[in-house]
Amino acid sequence: MNIKSARKPGVIVSEIELLKETHDGGFLLVEGDSDSKFWKHHVDKKRCNIRIAGNKPSVLGAAKKLDEKQDLSSMGIVDADFDRVNEIDYGIGRVVMTDHHDLEMLLVKSRALERVLCGFVNEDALSGFENKQKDSILNYVLSISLIWGRLRYLHVIEQYSFEFDFSPYKYIPKNSSLQVNIDNLYSDFCIKSTIPLSVLHEKLLMVPTEPLEDMIQGHDLLEVLFIVLREIGCEKTIKNGNDLSPLLHLAFHSDDLCKTTMFQSLKQLDTTWNLNMLPDCA
Repeated sequence: MNIKSARKPGVIVSEIELLKETHDGGFLLVEGDSDSKFWKHHVDKKRCNIRIAGNKPSVLGAAKKLDEKQDLSSMGIVDADFDRVNEIDYGIGRVVMTDHHDLEMLLVKSRALERVLCGFVNEDALSGFENKQKDSILNYVLSISLIWGRLRYLHVIEQYSFEFDFSPYKYIPKNSSLQVNIDNLYSDFCIKSTIPLSVLHEKLLMVPTEPLEDMIQGHDLLEVLFIVLREIGCEKTIKNGNDLSPLLHLAFHSDDLCKTTMFQSLKQLDTTWNLNMLPDCA
């Protein structure tokens, strides 16, 4: 999330305090617009007022202030990013992490991916690919995407100031039998970070490799997934990686949400505070 779009925590809290006068329900703090669009499909629209904070620090900052006020109407959801891998505890009970690295990864790990593949991908082509690889398409895509996940981890830990813009589209050329041009990828990363290749390799030795779903950003994985689908001949039904995200959102059901630790934690707060924002699960 662009820091320019971030809202001040104090302003968010002031808005909630004012809205309490007319809103008979609760408030859900989210990082961005895409998160808001997702949750609108899974909450009681009359009972739940979704507030977009702009980024994770703004959600955490507002939640901390709400803790100080002993608020019993507001909770927040943030992308785990690498925080779970690094065992970071926010110390804010009203804030819940996504089950995996981010919302997109959560969708991919749910049955939504199976539904999208069944509806838009040729079954014989998919089976042929998985038989050849002796693995599921998801596991195959995860293994490739980890290359980007580990570089992103290093980018965050080392606090490099440059923008991470190493798209898989650039480093897995079309008709390349899904071979990653890892030499060019590492070389470009070294140029931007101004470190020698030998140093990059040393640093990567210290980067975790699992859990895969926590180490990989969903956006990177969707790009790699599209490249694989294109390779097995599915580009006529799915034109690019951007097509996959809305399809996954549509294929993600309330039953899928109920199975997540993220939802269960939010539901516990929702029930304890008698807010009735979230659906009941069977």
